[in-house]
Amino acid sequence: MAQRLLPPLTSPDTFGLFVSLLARYAIDAPDKTEFEQSFESVVGDDARKRALASRLVENFKRIPITRRVRELRDLAEPTVTAFSQARFEQAFKSIPTAAVATIALGDDVAPEPLRPISPFELITISFSGIYCADDTGDQGGFFGASDEPYVITNTVEIIDGKNVQRDELHPLGLTSYSSVDPGDFRVGPLAAVWHGRPTTVSLVCTVMEHDFGDPDRFKDEIALVVAAALAAGQLLLAPGVLLTALLAAVAKVIVEAINWLIDTDDDVIETVIQVIEVDDLRRMALNSPRLFVGEREKVILTFPFQTEIVRDTTEILHHFATQHSGGGGKYNVAFRVKKSNPLVAGPVGGVLAPP
Repeated sequence: MAQRLLPPLTSPDTFGLFVSLLARYAIDAPDKTEFEQSFESVVGDDARKRALASRLVENFKRIPITRRVRELRDLAEPTVTAFSQARFEQAFKSIPTAAVATIALGDDVAPEPLRPISPFELITISFSGIYCADDTGDQGGFFGASDEPYVITNTVEIIDGKNVQRDELHPLGLTSYSSVDPGDFRVGPLAAVWHGRPTTVSLVCTVMEHDFGDPDRFKDEIALVVAAALAAGQLLLAPGVLLTALLAAVAKVIVEAINWLIDTDDDVIETVIQVIEVDDLRRMALNSPRLFVGEREKVILTFPFQTEIVRDTTEILHHFATQHSGGGGKYNVAFRVKKSNPLVAGPVGGVLAPP
């Protein structure tokens, strides 16, 4: 089991206001400001989402008050009193801008000129597997229980000025993978995380270690965090801001909210946010996937102990992968990109990738 660590907040005022915004949304505050009304119109006047927001706020309140006061001062306790839009704007515009990573194309993906986008061109991004470079039980990998990791993906695109999200839980149809140790990998099940016309897509990918929690509940909580942060950023920053710039502005809020607000029954290893530009998406779809090769540090049983770098060739076909590190665990999550036909319905409400 990984130990949940709360890193210091990079923008305490912004984070504290964000929690208070969720608290007032949760109770459907009758004295909504104009900003809060706009926020609700984007996130939705939805009893289920309000219940999720209430749960996130209660999770926050379970953090020791001494820690909250040290980080947040007057915002340590979520308040039902509304804050002015001016204070929100000042806080959100002062967030240290995160460098949101874009996809690094492989050497085998040629940067050739692309044809104009066809009206019939459809692309699917699919989860294809996970690789463990180190587990959360023990840095050296000799002691402790194996990991039971799972992955939550949340994709975002902007259509007609609105954020369109899709969230999925992997492995499809299972609670988590079982008995995962350093050097292990799991292939699939192959499952779509995004499908549509070529466009710029953001990917919020969270790797978690399963202990006692409910992955479906965490998936819903993360989806609300992403939706709320993007909605606040869109309303408070320049209208019509590009998705890449919007994510750069609110990435730290999303990552810190997942760390601080998601329930602690399971452990967050790391949340990574990546932007897939439309041209990169199309180029990957034109190229065949390649086998993922993982890299890890292995301890050699000598005295004194030494380490060596081991490269593991897996059976996971992929175009790109995200890297996650936290609580002693190190994982890569692999994805495939493919020109596709309409999606096929899958089990337990999920959607399988096209054949």
